[in-house]
Amino acid sequence: MDPFGVRPVAFPYLMCEWFGSNISIYFFKTNKRDKKNIEAHIFFIRKKA
Repeated sequence: MDPFGVRPVAFPYLMCEWFGSNISIYFFKTNKRDKKNIEAHIFFIRKKA
């Protein structure tokens, strides 16, 4: 479930618009291997000091 209501491809742009250069974002896509082949987006968000 997406708590922000945005698509994963737009999420980094939304976060940069909200927080500007105060954060750094690293993300990657992976596939969850089970009965359903689900694409998952993993985001790491770090506050810059």
